Amino acid sequence: MSSPAYESIIRAATETRNIDFKAAIEWIHASKCSRFEILKDIASMANAGGGHIVVGRDEPSLSNGSLTRQQANSFDPTEVNKFVHKYLAPAIECHVEEVMVDDDILVVIDIPEFDSSPVIFQLNGDCGDSECRKSPHFRSADIFIRTKAQQSQRVIDPDDMREMLKRGMRKAQNELITLITRALSSRPSVEEPLPLSPYDEEYEYEKREFFDPTFYPWVSFTGHFDMVVKPVTYVENRLDLESIPNKIREFRYIVTKNGVPDSVPYLDNHKVTNFSRGCRMLLQQIACRQYEAVSLQQSGLYRVTRIFMEDYEPNHEKTSAKLVDKNNLLWLDTFVQQITVFYLLARNIARALLRDPDEEIQIDLRVDGLKNRTLTTNAMDPSWRTRLATLSTAGTENVFNFPLRTTLRELEVDVVNIAREKCQKILWTFGLKDCGLATIQRKILRNSEPVALP
Repeated sequence: MSSPAYESIIRAATETRNIDFKAAIEWIHASKCSRFEILKDIASMANAGGGHIVVGRDEPSLSNGSLTRQQANSFDPTEVNKFVHKYLAPAIECHVEEVMVDDDILVVIDIPEFDSSPVIFQLNGDCGDSECRKSPHFRSADIFIRTKAQQSQRVIDPDDMREMLKRGMRKAQNELITLITRALSSRPSVEEPLPLSPYDEEYEYEKREFFDPTFYPWVSFTGHFDMVVKPVTYVENRLDLESIPNKIREFRYIVTKNGVPDSVPYLDNHKVTNFSRGCRMLLQQIACRQYEAVSLQQSGLYRVTRIFMEDYEPNHEKTSAKLVDKNNLLWLDTFVQQITVFYLLARNIARALLRDPDEEIQIDLRVDGLKNRTLTTNAMDPSWRTRLATLSTAGTENVFNFPLRTTLRELEVDVVNIAREKCQKILWTFGLKDCGLATIQRKILRNSEPVALP
């Protein structure tokens, strides 16, 4: 939409289902509460056909008010969309434009309609306020829609949900018709495959040369975690070749108590092999033989695969491991610890690889082998084990993929919350709605991460 069209919306000074007005704020320094409220409107409008948010007008008049120059400059499109992408999925791209009306400076956020599926919140909207912890602005898996009364609210009405689904089906049908029409009207051609990115080449090489022959014959019959961490910006020689073995060890110091490092279990029982491929670097580490495999390359591409502790029992005398039968259990405390440690490990990697706290890093965690497992716990209170057995059911889904693109600055604050939300998504499939995850995490971290803990 052009600036004159935005101007006509502003001069009309009328809120509708797809037009909303907001008072002046400075985006970068605004409270999370203020940004969360705008984010709810963005999600709602995306699910209701798209819309426009005008920032800078006084309420309820809607015809007076202006942003200061500093406030207007704070609405950087990249920063606004980074915030949107962090909390909403599938990702939508908002257009942010400054508009002058008479002598007033305003900002218009243009929100597109969702592509093929409704926009869903993927994180809790906890701004840190004590009340928000009890009742956050939004919760993970919430779907919001803009009502005819110009309000943004969670979808609780079946008619609203049907409307969104119908809109998604129509868009999918139109896209399919367009593709078929294009295919029938164009001459047959042989499409060249897209070239691999440098990260893809490195990943495929280590997968073929290390992970598949060394590790994956064992994980075909057991549960395992697989995490890949990499800076979004590719730099071939980000790390010095000789520093990589020490970097592996530095990454893995997760928490401290009284200044004493506490690392991932079995760190001392490992075998490290260095070899080069051109100017690449692959480092292998296998703790307790087939228990864990790790690689790190000069570009900063890091990968770790670890088998569920429930499925392998280490032999500390022979530094080996064996497959054990524990009735296909999943120990709640151990599982939460593993997920939390993985995200803390990713945080440590980001600290070591990124020079700018606002540089982005990609974290992809895959959890495989959960279906039909039974939850149990090693908590001291026997009633908790009985209650867990009563409340939970066998796992219904086998594989979970958790892609996350974030900055070091955000990861420093949200890392424990992110881990808890991923755990909760998995445990929901066991029929477990509330299992004291925050309490379990505090026990794991021993109060050593006060900034990240709720």
